[in-house]
Amino acid sequence: MFRIWFLLLSLSGLLQAQDRLILFTQPGPLQEAFDAQTLEGLETFASEASLEILRVDAREGVPQGIHATPAVAYAGGGGISLYRGRLNSAQRIETFARTSRWIPQVAAPRHWEEAHVWRRDRLASVLRLKVSHPTGHPGRNLDAENFQREWREHVLSSLQSFKKEKDFSTSAADRLVYMDFYPWVAQDGTLYLSAALFSEFHCKEPVLFLKGSEALVGPWRRWPSLLKEATQRLEKTWLDNASSAILGDGLAPLSSQTPSITWKDLGVEATEKEAEPVLLSIAPEQTLVSRQEGPPPVLFQFPSPLDGYRGTFSKVNSHLTFGSEGWVGSKGKVGVDMSSVTMGEDDLDKELLEPGMLGAKDHPEASYDYVITAWSGGDPREGKAGQAVLSGTFSFKGKSTEREVVADFKTLPAQAGGGWLWMQADLPLDIRPYGVEEADGPAPARHTVKVVVNLILEMKSGAE
Repeated sequence: MFRIWFLLLSLSGLLQAQDRLILFTQPGPLQEAFDAQTLEGLETFASEASLEILRVDAREGVPQGIHATPAVAYAGGGGISLYRGRLNSAQRIETFARTSRWIPQVAAPRHWEEAHVWRRDRLASVLRLKVSHPTGHPGRNLDAENFQREWREHVLSSLQSFKKEKDFSTSAADRLVYMDFYPWVAQDGTLYLSAALFSEFHCKEPVLFLKGSEALVGPWRRWPSLLKEATQRLEKTWLDNASSAILGDGLAPLSSQTPSITWKDLGVEATEKEAEPVLLSIAPEQTLVSRQEGPPPVLFQFPSPLDGYRGTFSKVNSHLTFGSEGWVGSKGKVGVDMSSVTMGEDDLDKELLEPGMLGAKDHPEASYDYVITAWSGGDPREGKAGQAVLSGTFSFKGKSTEREVVADFKTLPAQAGGGWLWMQADLPLDIRPYGVEEADGPAPARHTVKVVVNLILEMKSGAE
């Protein structure tokens, strides 16, 4: 499938002469693990997709934003994107490559007024902290505000490698690490302290979870020593994990003396070629339907700085019926199969199907039923790109709202001659009204998802 759509896009001039995956490397055990665990899968994907892999020795120089290795970037007609994710998953990097062509990642730095940071040369790990209010029998006199202040201050003072910094920025290459603490108090005043450590790349499966028999237990009066022990165990685990290939979080930082170069120096500037015009043959009341083969039909990602959260839906049921008087008045539907979602990791994909996310069991389809109310630009029937205003009903998780969307239309060369219609539209979505779990990060990025409709439509079978 990937060979088909990369070839298709190359023919239509939508890719540059050779899109590339760029691998930044330096010798060491993490690079050896990446080559053994992930490289073969990427090479297979690249071969099927007619995608070049460019291997760069990072010691000779790196562009801005590359702080450690292994590092992966995608360079294509839409721009240059840096991969954020675990490095032991070829599938997730493939998802990154497919989505980056259509939604390039914005390499905007993230600014912090104050945070605790662990630095290794160019590479930073930034701590995010969550302390849950005690459950069980904490006593009526426990003041929630004082409890939060005291416990958070004690966690931060117990850290040994993470140091407080003010007014600084991090890049896409840096890491977030999450420490969560869950105190439970028995009737006799015994504290059972559970704690979890999370990588930013997996919000459900902890790197370490101190619970059950591993929870720290003692009388409530000993909470400072128990909290300190839990904090330092989580911290040490992160320090070990950040240099390990086992879970895929490990990175080898580059020296601060590493030379700086530009993407142009690597020959990977993004450029687009002019496409030969292709005429679309369609008559009034004829219907176009979505092709089953082609690029990802629907893509999504959170905005920067959370744009590492991205994925695709592979199955759609979509159509467009040409109006009796032209493009204005044409009606269509974009229907998306919720069960076809992927972010490149099977366990994450299963979580996405749950009620707190997509709720795919109870709401198997999201849809947008629309009519074209305005048209500007050229006419695809003449091989010219046009832009339309769509007005219609967006339905997701049992709720329907009226939405107006701007969509671009242009033609692509069909395999058997003639043309296909390419429809692309951005649909920013505030997930809060739909009961979808928000990402961790600043507002509005944490509750806004950019959805890109990226359909190739062909004449309905049997149509003349």
